[in-house]
Amino acid sequence: MAGTIFSLALSQQMDSQGKPLLNAPLFVYAANTSTPADTYEDYGLEIVNPWPLRTDGAGRLPPFWVEDGAYRARLTDEAGAVVYFDIPFVQALGPSTGEGGGGGGGSVDATAIFQTGDELWLKRSGTRTGWVRQNARTIGSATSGATERANADTQPLYEYLWNNFSNTLCPVTGGRGVSAASDFAANKSIATPDMRGYGPRGLDDMGSTPAGVITAGTPTAAGSSGGSEKLTIPRSALPNVTLTLTTDSSGNHTHSYLNAGGSSTTSSTGGNSVADLTTGTTGAAGNHSHEGTTSSINGGVTQTQITPMDPYRLGTWYIKL
Repeated sequence: MAGTIFSLALSQQMDSQGKPLLNAPLFVYAANTSTPADTYEDYGLEIVNPWPLRTDGAGRLPPFWVEDGAYRARLTDEAGAVVYFDIPFVQALGPSTGEGGGGGGGSVDATAIFQTGDELWLKRSGTRTGWVRQNARTIGSATSGATERANADTQPLYEYLWNNFSNTLCPVTGGRGVSAASDFAANKSIATPDMRGYGPRGLDDMGSTPAGVITAGTPTAAGSSGGSEKLTIPRSALPNVTLTLTTDSSGNHTHSYLNAGGSSTTSSTGGNSVADLTTGTTGAAGNHSHEGTTSSINGGVTQTQITPMDPYRLGTWYIKL
């Protein structure tokens, strides 16, 4: 059944100077997570509110209802730069079984649901509600100009990427400032990790000593990459091969050669005496062949490419908002 979060529905929110907090977003998540949770306009839980909820012109939050369970509630200013509260666990109040019934509702097991930064691979293309694709495009606020998703609901993932990955893996447009919250409020976008064409492998240490299975690159750094579809082998890395060859035999045969004769003539142009040349023939040696060797070879080309990629099936990598 339906309940609500105490002290929030219809409450007026104030800024640090005691003025009404206008258009401030209230983010409602599953307890202890950054997984957005639905709120509803009606007690029957049929009309879903926009996410996040926002204060009106008087700084008042609208009435709302939630399913039985526990939630996380986070309120910031309109730009997301100032966090007024972030309550990780609050139990929804209201009947839990039957019309007008009482008793406490069950809590949400945070280990049994997706959390911000969790990844999912599916044999499909296109977008997925509550997730963005890991395609090196950007996320950010509604006015950030982000190319993958520009919306206030990206802030939890924005902060997760900012705090867990370097600017090389997840660059911030215009460079990183002092914090994720300040960059989000400044409408800077951040790139999602680039998983286009990549498959997963375990870190070489994963909290233990390195196994030495992967040695190239930075095999103990989360998010690092390596490998290639094609591998180029330089000629110097190919094994040396020396071939022995034997010519085809041609039966009983002779070889001709040029022979200098005994007479001489005088060149009409140079006046020099040269010997006459005649053609001689060797004696026949019967049916025989000739042996020889080639120079050492290793492929005969400058470099060779092979394709070591395993068979694969394609899909899309998503990451949870």
